[in-house]
Amino acid sequence: MLLKISNYRVLIMRFFCLLCSMIFISGFLPLDAQDKASTWTEVNVSGPSARHDHAMVYDSIRKKIVVFAGESGSGSELSDQWEWDGKQWEKISVDAPYPYIRTEHAMAYHMKKKMIVLFGGWKSGWGNPYKNDTWVYKSNKWEEIDTPGPTGRSKHAMAYDEKRKVVVLYGGYDGNERLNDTWTFNGTKWTKLNISGPPGLINHALAYDAKRKVIVLFGGYSDAGYSGETWILKGKKWKKMSSTGPCGRSRPSMAFSKKGNVVVLFGGRQGSHPYYEYLDDTWLWNGKKWTQLDISGPEGRSSHSMAYDIKRKRVVLFGGDPEGSWNALGDTWLFKK
Repeated sequence: MLLKISNYRVLIMRFFCLLCSMIFISGFLPLDAQDKASTWTEVNVSGPSARHDHAMVYDSIRKKIVVFAGESGSGSELSDQWEWDGKQWEKISVDAPYPYIRTEHAMAYHMKKKMIVLFGGWKSGWGNPYKNDTWVYKSNKWEEIDTPGPTGRSKHAMAYDEKRKVVVLYGGYDGNERLNDTWTFNGTKWTKLNISGPPGLINHALAYDAKRKVIVLFGGYSDAGYSGETWILKGKKWKKMSSTGPCGRSRPSMAFSKKGNVVVLFGGRQGSHPYYEYLDDTWLWNGKKWTQLDISGPEGRSSHSMAYDIKRKRVVLFGGDPEGSWNALGDTWLFKK
């Protein structure tokens, strides 16, 4: 009986998500031109082992996508580093010290300081599993920054604000509650912004919209359940935006396409354990509204990562958590807009 009820819940959520999409799309047709200009392409190359809950950014100085750590399908926490040059993946050997084993962490690339910033994450074992350490990667070397900052957490999100030249961090989970704090990192110190905005969230997505010069936040999971809200942070003020668009979900990924001047969102999940619904939809945010693309691409997944390759003008997607227990993906996809 429990199995039947759970399956009914999944079917109801699928129907609701489809209904929302049909209603939304019908108000903003035609989409043909956008669909034809947007494509997903899988790249059949070997690379990082299958994983989810990793972090990925584009290093604009070295013009490479960088992946760090995550969790394998069997539940092993990882600490390896890989780089994508547009054609192939390369495993990078880094000298100690470096951030070591972790999952559900976040990274962003600080363009002014020319370095990758990593904060927090989860590491099982003795002591507090929620990390509160800040690391930077530059000149092919990791360095821990000893500075006060956010409390230890996982499932948070970060993005670099190009206009204000700071990394923005929002939300996460500290073992007790879903957090709703906003922090900025200027390359040397963290600053907490005493502002109101989205509810406490975990597993949300964050991206910088370089066209409109704002941070965009979508989705996640709050005390009220799955969020389908879109928020923007401009300077030191959060603003709630469109309430229509993608269905509420957690663990999606977003990246800003500078060629298309849109934020690209893919996937995520909804439902309850162990009957999650893994989504395979692609959406574009133009600063005012969401548009769903009727195109094929990666299989449904959550906990994947995306970053925009500025040199090659492609959004790169890697890995994720697919349908099925104790599973992970190790595929690489490119999105052109």
